[in-house]
Amino acid sequence: MTPTLDIIRTGEAWAELQREWEELYRSSNPRNPFLSHDWTEACWSAQKSEAEPFIAALRDRGRLVALAPLCIEKRAGFRVLRFIADDRSDYLGFPCEAETAGLERQLLDHVLATNGEWDLAVLRNLTDSYTSLHQTVLPEAFRSHRTEWIRAPYCTAGDDWDSLHKSGPSWFREMRKRSRRFARDGHRVERFDGSEAIDRLDDVAEIEAHSWKAREQSMRLQEGEGRELLERAFETLGTRGEMELRLAFVDDRAVAFQIDFVMSDRIWHYQCAYDERFRHTRAGSILTYEALREAWERGVREFDYLSGEEPYKLERTNGSRTIHHLAAHRRSARGWLAYGLLVAPQWRLRNIPAVRTAYKAARALKRRLRPQSNA
Repeated sequence: MTPTLDIIRTGEAWAELQREWEELYRSSNPRNPFLSHDWTEACWSAQKSEAEPFIAALRDRGRLVALAPLCIEKRAGFRVLRFIADDRSDYLGFPCEAETAGLERQLLDHVLATNGEWDLAVLRNLTDSYTSLHQTVLPEAFRSHRTEWIRAPYCTAGDDWDSLHKSGPSWFREMRKRSRRFARDGHRVERFDGSEAIDRLDDVAEIEAHSWKAREQSMRLQEGEGRELLERAFETLGTRGEMELRLAFVDDRAVAFQIDFVMSDRIWHYQCAYDERFRHTRAGSILTYEALREAWERGVREFDYLSGEEPYKLERTNGSRTIHHLAAHRRSARGWLAYGLLVAPQWRLRNIPAVRTAYKAARALKRRLRPQSNA
């Protein structure tokens, strides 16, 4: 194969790429919704930064075989190359044609060859199951920096749902009983997608505003970028059944929500929260349990809670993935300076054992001070 590279830098050229991008996404294995055209476009439309598209398209005799959904953003006078969707996505990489080996590495080499356009590349949220970018040895002209950032817990289930309750995390056994009681008390769980999900986003915002996310100032689904992102994503991914919203109702009041990405064999739990005024109902946990039960009946055998090691995730899972970040720059004074100012302080501090210990202790203290979660 003699590949050629196109760099898409305008909205018009991006729009012309949509059909090919979606075909590449559907043929990739495993399929990653965070790399779909629709999710990337929704993230781009919702963000307010002054970044410019820098989408690298690798072609073989005119056919799109690999894609790097990147952009260039100015930070402290430096040009930083990053994923378009990196602030709203847990797993990233380059979607590639599944039949041809080595495409991701080839595309990365082509992207590195454009280094005159940028000073520092920061590729975040890379994990073994969906990409090999963090394992790639870069050309000698470049310096790479890698860090293990966080883990992403998941639960795998066998063919027997009852066996999971017997041998899997004890949370399943507890929630089976609580879910039955929840239904007997007249409460319910409902699923929405497409326009129906969009119509329910006021409920989502209201629940989030009365959740622990409000107290910790980590709300992301209120009016503004978060709301715009969900609306656009539900218009496309939701309409195709690849994204869904679930709500738990107590006395006809929505008190917990969960937003999932849906694939034939996997479910990704993207966002969730519960109204703390209804903590005693355990509606958040019951909502998740019912989503898993229905997914298992459809043939799903992996339930992924995405990045984050919160206790409620760990008690429900039996495996985890490591999330890696990769930074790269030319071995030049400007490249080293960009890395030293923009990336190194955060990465290095995080990897100092004493700092990591203090960080974990602070999180543990915060959890003890927080009312018991029922997410």
